[in-house]
Amino acid sequence: MKPKKIVFKNGKRVLVDFDEVSRSETDKAYNNKRQYDNPEYVDFYHSKEWRLLRQEALTRDYETCVRCGLNGQMVDHILPSKLFWELRNNINNLETLCNSCHYVKTKREQRREQYTAMAMKITILKGDNPEAIHDYIGGHVSGNDLVIDIQELERLLSGSSYLTKNNKSNKQSSEREVKQETNIVHEYSTLLYEMLLRKITKEDSFRRVWIVDMSNDRRLKTLLSSFDVSIVKI
Repeated sequence: MKPKKIVFKNGKRVLVDFDEVSRSETDKAYNNKRQYDNPEYVDFYHSKEWRLLRQEALTRDYETCVRCGLNGQMVDHILPSKLFWELRNNINNLETLCNSCHYVKTKREQRREQYTAMAMKITILKGDNPEAIHDYIGGHVSGNDLVIDIQELERLLSGSSYLTKNNKSNKQSSEREVKQETNIVHEYSTLLYEMLLRKITKEDSFRRVWIVDMSNDRRLKTLLSSFDVSIVKI
């Protein structure tokens, strides 16, 4: 009979064969090697700065995995810190994931020698005329493009956009109710907008991404700094 040892699996102690390599042992060996090869990298993840950033990201994402919507406790760098060290403390480069989604993302990154998404073209459109911006996109967009427009998100999320003409005439809403509904819709559209911005930084499926920026979002400059970005003022 093979000798046994106790290891932790899913937070519980279990008895396994002595020659079985557990994930905790693999992680320990990996972390030891990383400490030897890149101590600055390891020190950052043990720093007070990282703990505060991690908690800020968890609070922002409501401790919810931005991919599947389940409870998330893993805070991950969208663009890996080992490749983009200058973005390690950028809150816009962090996202909350559950263990499963973090595992899938890590495996996906390991299969890539480099981020092919860096070749993706991103165009930011600025202006105060939504119709002119939409006309410009319509004249340049292709079938393999992605368009991110927070105002369009708000319109689609609002239940009032689906009311028929009769329903609209029969709907009696106070000014207070309308304001409350508008604030709630804006909260949801902003959340989706931020998730989309973080998602495109690890995409390679689109030829071009169009971002309608009518509010002069300062985060775009830092979040997309490593990409081929052009700004068009309409």
